[in-house]
Amino acid sequence: MGFLDKIKKALEEAQEAQASRSKTSTGNQLDINITIEQISDKLNAEIKENLEKSEKIRKEIENRVNEFKNEIDSSIEILEKIDLSKKKEHERIKTITLENLHLYMSQLNRLIVSLEKIGNQKPQDYLIKLFSAINGFNKSSRMAFEKATILIGKELAETKLKIKRFADDINNIVKNNRFFFEKEKSINNLSKLFKEFKENKNYLLELNNSIKNMNIEINDLKEECVNLNKKISNIKESEKYKKDMAEKQKIEKKAEDLNKNLLSIKEKMNLKNLARQYHSDKDKLQLIQSYSSNFKSSLDSDKELEILELITDDEIKDSLKGLIKEIEDLNKNKTTKSEQEITSLEENLKKIQEKTSLSENSLIDEEKKKEKLEIKNKDIEKEIKSLASSL
Repeated sequence: MGFLDKIKKALEEAQEAQASRSKTSTGNQLDINITIEQISDKLNAEIKENLEKSEKIRKEIENRVNEFKNEIDSSIEILEKIDLSKKKEHERIKTITLENLHLYMSQLNRLIVSLEKIGNQKPQDYLIKLFSAINGFNKSSRMAFEKATILIGKELAETKLKIKRFADDINNIVKNNRFFFEKEKSINNLSKLFKEFKENKNYLLELNNSIKNMNIEINDLKEECVNLNKKISNIKESEKYKKDMAEKQKIEKKAEDLNKNLLSIKEKMNLKNLARQYHSDKDKLQLIQSYSSNFKSSLDSDKELEILELITDDEIKDSLKGLIKEIEDLNKNKTTKSEQEITSLEENLKKIQEKTSLSENSLIDEEKKKEKLEIKNKDIEKEIKSLASSL
């Protein structure tokens, strides 16, 4: 089993042990009254304790790495002094052996540089980078090592043994601190859960404030609607409004009379005769046909009163002009002041009702978010309490 596999296996065993402890811990009796705050205090104490233990393990690994670097430096010095000149083998074999020896020593130097670059790391991160460096060395130096052992045995075997002892020592450090790696994983998982729990709690506070403000806003809007409806009712119940409505009925009666007079003038105009008279003039014919089809609508849209130019009877023309003037004057007073006030209030009321509806929909969305987040945080709280029992 290679160095990488040994360390990997040791770390995996620690993680499996932690998983087994977590499952077993769910059966342990946990104080049902323990609060999240108490668990948080306990976690912080465990983190502090684990940091101290982490530093001791890191130094232990680091010291063994420094020893290993010195051992490899010593091996490189020995390998550099190897002399094959007295060997009776063919020069070609000697050359191949020395070339691969130098290549192997180069890989050893690179390994030392890689170990020096690891720097200050947590034990588990340190180990991952450590076995990555050793694994890389094993892969890149294997062929050179094998070819160098054609004529060199003892020195290379001793170097390989140093690497094996180093791997075994690191493996023992992992095994001896198995409980630390178990607890480290539990602490990391709990820390992540607490982070999520606190973030959700803060978001819930924001949601509660948002919901509170929305309710205030909606109540204010509804109160405003009530006040506007009261104003509209007060106007409709006022004496002024009643007088305005009575006046409006007179105006509407007057408008009916004027419309009847318009129909009478239409008959006198004899539009059929006018159409025959101007049948060769497309534009004028079209104007006459429009008046024939809908006299009142055509009169409203004929802003320049072009129809007057086609009427030859002055009496009819003057009557139509007079009616038009009366209709215009009547239309100016058609909408009463109280009606204008009501229209303005109703428009404002509609806007506020639409705003209220939008706010109520937003409130529903916020309350759904809150409900989902509360359920999620309850699940996280259960998980925290379950994991806390393994500490």
